[in-house]
Amino acid sequence: MNGILLQCATKSACHWLRQGIVRALSSSIALGALVVGNAHAVQLTVVPKSVNFTTSELVIAEDDAGVYVGPQWLDGDFDGQVTSPSADPAVPLDHNYPMHYTSGDQCTVCCATFEVHNPPPLLFVGYLTFTPTANFLGQSWQFAPQTIPWVFTQTTYVTPSFVCQVPFPAGFVLKIPGFTIDWDVELSPSAHGFPASSGTTSTTHRMYVTRHAPQVAALYETLLDTVCAAAHLQSDPVTIGTSVATDFLLGGMTSKAVDGWNRPDARPLTYWQPGASGWKSTWGGGCEC
Repeated sequence: MNGILLQCATKSACHWLRQGIVRALSSSIALGALVVGNAHAVQLTVVPKSVNFTTSELVIAEDDAGVYVGPQWLDGDFDGQVTSPSADPAVPLDHNYPMHYTSGDQCTVCCATFEVHNPPPLLFVGYLTFTPTANFLGQSWQFAPQTIPWVFTQTTYVTPSFVCQVPFPAGFVLKIPGFTIDWDVELSPSAHGFPASSGTTSTTHRMYVTRHAPQVAALYETLLDTVCAAAHLQSDPVTIGTSVATDFLLGGMTSKAVDGWNRPDARPLTYWQPGASGWKSTWGGGCEC
């Protein structure tokens, strides 16, 4: 073999070694075909399965049900999107739970789970680098990237935590139904000079940001939605209070568009106030109770 002298203790050992050399040479040939002059790269397919956020804030309740328990974003039927409930409403698969932060907090992804398809057919030491970017309100904010070891036989990867490098604006109330995270994933081996990229895949989340930490045991989802919608982009305490009160006085308010299971809601809302003859609806001709 061109000056390479191999000695084996047994015939079986020699057979095993020869087979290993053949595989190594085949890999080298495939590698050369894929990355001639580093001009070509393998295109991985990386599909998000779940995203779980960390927040020190209070849990969000499903209005008249229990509280949401993570992961906050789950593609349960693994079709690459979280847009529809299961065919059986009693056992929903996909979900997109709302998240709450206080202004000035940094958004933190506790962990995310991805499935990798079409990996390069090579056995080598390498790393997967995840670089998330948050996009909302016309801004793009970077999370600190994380790198995890590449395992040739592994298709499911759970990432470490990511912290957004820019906090939510201090003092502002926000309703962000489209908090989108673009996930750029790249396979970077420590040998062979073999780059591989998945391009970018995205997940979209529902975020609410209050000016201060709420002083309640749990946040009702519709309350959080209506208040943050009324005071969206407001920072002055008086203006926030006036905006919320005005929306209630004008009437015509509805509950959140969809719940955490992606089931439509949007029910008309009424509230009650003490009156001369008891509690009365302030609009809509609702019954007295």
